[in-house]
Amino acid sequence: MNETTLFFSRLIGPVLAVVGLSFILRRTEMIALMKQLVKNNVILWIYGMIELTAGIAIILAHNEWSSTPAIIISLIGWGMILEGSFGVLSNKTHIKRMMGELKMGLFSPSGVIMLLAGACLVWNGYLAAL
Repeated sequence: MNETTLFFSRLIGPVLAVVGLSFILRRTEMIALMKQLVKNNVILWIYGMIELTAGIAIILAHNEWSSTPAIIISLIGWGMILEGSFGVLSNKTHIKRMMGELKMGLFSPSGVIMLLAGACLVWNGYLAAL
């Protein structure tokens, strides 16, 4: 594993695991938080700009597809670019409609995916690197 993949595994892995766990354990509160988030266009735009910038930074530093951790990190970077762009270009009406269509049914599966991806990165970043 190269140094950049190791760095991002150690940085993103724990965060992803904790956020995924919060999606699973605090599903109702997280849905309420998301509903509050979409009520404010300014916060959505700022959130989108931060996510877009972070995604571009990840991809500029690490657009690799050579191993499982590298693929996870690259997918996260590209996903952040897409989600951040959507947040910057959309308004709360579009996002509310999308959230209504999903009915928040993807929160628990998303949490499981984030938890597993985070655990994979933590394993490769901290334990397998020993």
